[in-house]
Amino acid sequence: KDMVSHGQPQVCQGFIHQRDELEALVRDHKAAQAVKEVERMLAAAAAWTAVEKAGSNLVGGWVLYLLKNEGWEKLLKRAVFLYPPDALGRVWARWLWGAIQWQIPEQSADAATNWTIAIQDLAHLEKKAEWQNQDELVNYYSDKITLMRAALDAQRNQLPTPQQAGT
Repeated sequence: KDMVSHGQPQVCQGFIHQRDELEALVRDHKAAQAVKEVERMLAAAAAWTAVEKAGSNLVGGWVLYLLKNEGWEKLLKRAVFLYPPDALGRVWARWLWGAIQWQIPEQSADAATNWTIAIQDLAHLEKKAEWQNQDELVNYYSDKITLMRAALDAQRNQLPTPQQAGT
């Protein structure tokens, strides 16, 4: 199930269209056009809702990362902070940011921090759903938290120990 079915705000058709266009450009290896489309999307975001502005930065950051453009991290960081504190999008933006950081050896500590915060934020949403008797959301969040904790443990276990790093 997508985020919309879990009580999250919907986005406008224009946002969806631009996101789909970006995905096609990346898939078709049209890097220059994709970067221009990211810029266009971010320029248009000023007229959109807060969630769409955050989503624009999230999608833009992901696309720039895929294209090996150094501006990716700035956009993902901005996405995390543009989403409202209780937004599920904020959890996934932080998770994506951390997932990319795991690929960069010198950023593994930051990656672990981002994933830990994402898990804590999702646990907060789970508690909130419990208080509001939203059983479907509680189950959804609980399942995701279990998977996220396992992923974090697996990533930490792949880190070299100090003895391995020195040999």
